[in-house]
Amino acid sequence: MHLAIALQFEFDPALQCYVERPRRIALSPRQDIDISFWTRSKQGEERYYLAIPASGTIGSTSGTVSIRDREALDAAADRHGLQLAYITEREQVSSIGDCAVRFELLHHVWAYKRLVSRTIIRSQIMALLANCPRLTLSTLIHHLDFDADSVRAVVAGMVHEGDLRLVDYVAGSAQATVEMCHAH
Repeated sequence: MHLAIALQFEFDPALQCYVERPRRIALSPRQDIDISFWTRSKQGEERYYLAIPASGTIGSTSGTVSIRDREALDAAADRHGLQLAYITEREQVSSIGDCAVRFELLHHVWAYKRLVSRTIIRSQIMALLANCPRLTLSTLIHHLDFDADSVRAVVAGMVHEGDLRLVDYVAGSAQATVEMCHAH
């Protein structure tokens, strides 16, 4: 569950940074809990998140989920001067496809950060997309005079930074369609 959340934060272009298990808080005089994540947005807003496993929730017949011991968790956060946001396992399970895509892109993002020609490839991708709102990855690879791995790395880097998005992509698919993100 923490890996899925970390990947969600890693690919959130609004975040400057995130840290897993940044601190502990006292739930009671005899019990401490780890805060799951801390984030800082690019605007400087800081947030704390607590991952709630399925065993920490109570389902209902209407399909809604309540967090077990929510009042105790909120009170502990208040005592420590924190405001907690809660992420349930159910939420993560419902976005497992997005998690698989992010996991697949991650090694390309690492390659992107080491790629010397990334700025040139990036500007050529943007020029191609200025003329056509959506293109397949194979079309980009065909039109650019760079090796396929470099183009894939730059596309992944641009998705990571929030400049491109994958359209209806499923992890493991042989073909991807990309488009420019117009709102940041």
